[in-house]
Amino acid sequence: MEEKNNMEFQSIFSAIKENMNPKNFEKEKKHMMYLWIVYIVLAVVCLVIPSDTIYASALTLLPIVTMFIYVIISKDFVQGFVFGTLLAYLAYYKLGGAAIFVDDITNTLADHDTMFTILTFFVCGGTISALTDSGAAKSFGKWVASKIKNEKISLIVTWILTLVLSIDDYIDPLTVGTAMTPITDAQKIPREMPAFISRSSSSAPGLFYPMGDWAYFIIMQLVALGLVSGGTGAAVKEYMGFVPFLFYPMIAIALTLLLILGIVPKIGNMKKAYERVANGGPVVNNENISKEDLEEVEEYENKKDLHPANFIIPVLSLFVTMFITDFDGVRAGAITLSVTGLFFISQGIYSIKEYVEVMMEGFKDMIDLVILLIFGYMIGGVMDAMGFAQFITGVAGHVTIPALFPAIIFVLFCITEYLCTLNWTLFIIAMPILYQVAPAIGANLPLTIGAMISAGLFGSNTCPFSDGGIVVSKGFRIDLYDHGFSGMPYFIICAVISVVAYVVAGFIFT
Repeated sequence: MEEKNNMEFQSIFSAIKENMNPKNFEKEKKHMMYLWIVYIVLAVVCLVIPSDTIYASALTLLPIVTMFIYVIISKDFVQGFVFGTLLAYLAYYKLGGAAIFVDDITNTLADHDTMFTILTFFVCGGTISALTDSGAAKSFGKWVASKIKNEKISLIVTWILTLVLSIDDYIDPLTVGTAMTPITDAQKIPREMPAFISRSSSSAPGLFYPMGDWAYFIIMQLVALGLVSGGTGAAVKEYMGFVPFLFYPMIAIALTLLLILGIVPKIGNMKKAYERVANGGPVVNNENISKEDLEEVEEYENKKDLHPANFIIPVLSLFVTMFITDFDGVRAGAITLSVTGLFFISQGIYSIKEYVEVMMEGFKDMIDLVILLIFGYMIGGVMDAMGFAQFITGVAGHVTIPALFPAIIFVLFCITEYLCTLNWTLFIIAMPILYQVAPAIGANLPLTIGAMISAGLFGSNTCPFSDGGIVVSKGFRIDLYDHGFSGMPYFIICAVISVVAYVVAGFIFT
């Protein structure tokens, strides 16, 4: 017996030796081994450097640059987010980082806004699962495709629907993706295109009117941070002074329409996506898409045909309840989920048990999105504690020409937000600093704040692991990596044009 146990242990050690021998590593596994060696070395370095040395210095960039490189090499966003966040905690909180990390997870989950967002994802996920699994989305797509034969019209409808729903940039891509993907799939349009339309146009419009989710948040922060006196009315007036200087969102919306119309050409990975489909390939990249999403594409034609009303009524229910509930995504989504269930069960499309099972599958589909969202909030918090925004504004504060200050703020925050977007946390951190620095050096304040807000949107549009990209890729069922890099050239073009606009405006309005 003892001899048998020894043999089993020997076989275990032999397997470990064989598996961990670098000579037996495939190319991808070797890259990951080198990446882990670098990561461990950086972790040790972070432990040695004092927290005071890291605060508001270039060293605050270390965790997010590491996370960015990890994601690019591994193409695994969840791993990259987790290890990047852990490195940030280790860098600033040292050996106490583990305990603070656990506490912050608890605090993040206990936060009302975080739970509201998570519940919104779940109820929308349940409805989306029912609409796709039942064949309602596919049937609606076939019906609309029979009416719309032109690719440009389909994409314009996608663009308009995205603009209309832009009051909530989470529900927007989830709804538009479910509604339009069957239509664009039927017309052999690569999913990279409608996904790009959604990402470029779902958040940007919400900056131009006070009730948009982005604008509303900034207005409330103007009051909460004491940057304006006179309450919400004064804050709205102050915010509307920034709107004429939101160059990046204006350009992004306009360029998207020009791309749809064919005036702006298809370039980079977007061009490759169209070539893939033109050569008989699938509407999604088989190499990177998840097994579940690939099976969904392959089984598209096997879905049973239903009346288009089975899709239209749930979507109309969402629109109506969003207005009735004062744009409460959780209540509107829950009502829509219930309406969809009653409608489908009464027709015999599902039994009660089947509908609950489909609904639960939709909840599970949102888990990876929820994980990334939580870690996104956490790394935003620790980057705030490390003085990340103070470092960036400090660098920009050395500008000797006040007219260039807004353009430099835009460029610097575009770079950092691309590496690791802080989402709306950027506005909370940077606005009070800019309200002091801009007037002190003689720069135009509304133009500077407009540049900062535009950079925040650029980060949401381009950061490979921003919540904006995660939600869009989920809504259009496309790999996050493929989606992110197919739209990247266009967002960079928008940013370059915006820099020129901020330079010109700086000299005009300073």
